[in-house]
Amino acid sequence: MWAKWELYWRSLTLEQRNIIADLSGCSIWHLRNIGFDGKRASPTLAIKIELACGYPKEMLRPDIFGEYKS
Repeated sequence: MWAKWELYWRSLTLEQRNIIADLSGCSIWHLRNIGFDGKRASPTLAIKIELACGYPKEMLRPDIFGEYKS
C-alpha cells in the first residue's frame, strides 16, 4: 500500500527528489507543494510522476483516474 504523497515525499532523499523532478519535468518545490500546500497535480503531471517513480496516478488524482486499488 502506498503512503500519501506527503509521507512518500518525506521518505525520499534529496537526490531521489531531484531525479523524480527531472523525470517529471517540474521543480522539487512544485512536487513538494502537491503534498504540503494542498496543490493538485495536473493529470499530465500525475502520469509523469507515476512513470518517474511508480507512485500511482490514482493516488494523486482519484477524481480523474479513479480510486487506487492495490
